[in-house]
Amino acid sequence: MIEWSKLTKEDHQQIDKVVERVNAICREDTGEGIRMLDLKMDLGATHLVYPLRLDEMAETEDKFSLLHDVVGIAAHLNRETGELEHHFVPRFAR
Repeated sequence: MIEWSKLTKEDHQQIDKVVERVNAICREDTGEGIRMLDLKMDLGATHLVYPLRLDEMAETEDKFSLLHDVVGIAAHLNRETGELEHHFVPRFAR
């Protein structure tokens, strides 16, 4: 079970920055945005189990690695436990 209360205010702020960055990239590249709430929840759940370098994710110029992590997390996250399945490891994991 995911313990959402363990996310700090700073975690939420950093996750918001990452989500905004990913949304901007998608709008720039495809003309369409993303489902921001879904990404927020996926990143939060992942961060609780596999701490992410959220500050680096928000600021990176390496769009490929950022999108690799976001798409990989969405595809491999067990949304009940927060575990990443199928041996997926985010590039921005600590």
